[in-house]
Amino acid sequence: MLVRRSWCFGKRSLLNRRRSLVRYTWGFNVVVLEALIFVLVGCGNPTADKPAAVLSEAVQIDDAAETAQEESGAEGAAPVVMYTFTENSGIDFEGYKVTGPHVGGFGKFDGRVAVTDGDIEQARISIEIDMTSIYSDNPDLTDTLLGTDFFEVEIYPRASFISTRIEQFPDGSYSVTGNLELHGVTNGVTFPATIDLDGGVLTAEAEFTINRFDWDITYKGLADDLIRKDVLIVFEIEAAAEGE
Repeated sequence: MLVRRSWCFGKRSLLNRRRSLVRYTWGFNVVVLEALIFVLVGCGNPTADKPAAVLSEAVQIDDAAETAQEESGAEGAAPVVMYTFTENSGIDFEGYKVTGPHVGGFGKFDGRVAVTDGDIEQARISIEIDMTSIYSDNPDLTDTLLGTDFFEVEIYPRASFISTRIEQFPDGSYSVTGNLELHGVTNGVTFPATIDLDGGVLTAEAEFTINRFDWDITYKGLADDLIRKDVLIVFEIEAAAEGE
């Protein structure tokens, strides 16, 4: 009887342990599942609602100018007004890691807009960025962006954008196409923008994403803190007419 009682007690004990194990395992799985859902939701594409720049082959600038003049129907010389970027202009970016976003921008850049005959569609936008002036919300990240993993500013100290085509949509917004040179690579990009010309002041805003891999910036980040390919670029431009 003692042996049998002991066996029964042992059987119940084992059963209770199994039940406890099941409850623990179930609880653990729920926690893991909740954590996984959190990670998946948290790692959702943060740029899903942002327009992506359309990539194309870079265009020879001289050819683009001739094409634009032919398509505009312009004959002979037309009045051209030059607009220079003011200190109210900004070029910013936002990048994304598994652990969250980081924002930054460029402290030094020059820009001009040549507007022919007051027609924005005939305008030519030229921007040159001093890549050594890059900054971010984290000093260590800024050092990384300046270094060999990203922009390699000692080798590629300048970036530039030159528009090759501007088209207006029926709603009054614009599509801007141009050559974006970054990290020694030049690609054609097309992105939406709002542009307004009011007397002696031209304003323009654009927000779009690019895939940094298309400019040979391929650093993936740390294994537990990967960096997304997509980068959000934000232009906020104010340009004043020269001589006014």
